[in-house]
Amino acid sequence: VLGSIAGPQSGGTFYASTAWVNAQGQEGAASAASSITIADNHLMTVSPASPPPNATGFRVYAGTSPYAMFLQNNILLVPGTTYTYIPGQVTQGQLPGTGQKPDFVRQLARTLLRG
Repeated sequence: VLGSIAGPQSGGTFYASTAWVNAQGQEGAASAASSITIADNHLMTVSPASPPPNATGFRVYAGTSPYAMFLQNNILLVPGTTYTYIPGQVTQGQLPGTGQKPDFVRQLARTLLRG
């Protein structure tokens, strides 16, 4: 959920997505990017909705382009928290992911059937 509050920044169109993180630090797939146009002297706020039961926090990805949304918070935000995006504060880094990586990969057994 995107919104705005009064702030000292120039306005514009901003994009954001969030990703839930569980107690093991595994990050789920990031949400689809949402956009909002903010007036001058306002800042974008980001509040994720409907946390899954195993979520312990969330990460915010934001930017001025849907292709350049960078991780904004190094420390997990608690569900129910609202994040305020300050344009230009983070301009490079980790992009939104597609979900957690596998813990292991098991090779399939190859068996030829005879008969």
